[in-house]
Amino acid sequence: MHELGLRMCLGARQADIAWLLIRHSMVPVVLGILLGLAGAMATQRWVTASLYGVNRLDSWTFAAIPAALSLAALAAICGPIWRATNSDPATAMRDA
Repeated sequence: MHELGLRMCLGARQADIAWLLIRHSMVPVVLGILLGLAGAMATQRWVTASLYGVNRLDSWTFAAIPAALSLAALAAICGPIWRATNSDPATAMRDA
C-alpha cells in the first residue's frame, strides 16, 4: 500500500494502479498456464491410453481450462484492485 500511495501522490491515475496490479498478478498465472499446457501436451499419450473416451488433442479442454483459470485469477485480484484504487494516498503514506 505504501508504494501504491506514493504512486498516487506522484500523479498515477486509478487506471494506472489497476493495470499495474493486474500485470503483476497475471504474469505468474500466464507462466503457470503455459507450463501446464506444456505438461499436458507432453503427457497426452499416457492420458489417452489411461482414460476411456479422451481424445488425444481435445481442443475444447485445452482452451476452456486456461480461460477458466485466467478468469478465476482476475476475479481474485478484483478485491485488492478495488481497495488499492479507492484508498486515500495520504493515509497509505502515513500508515507505512
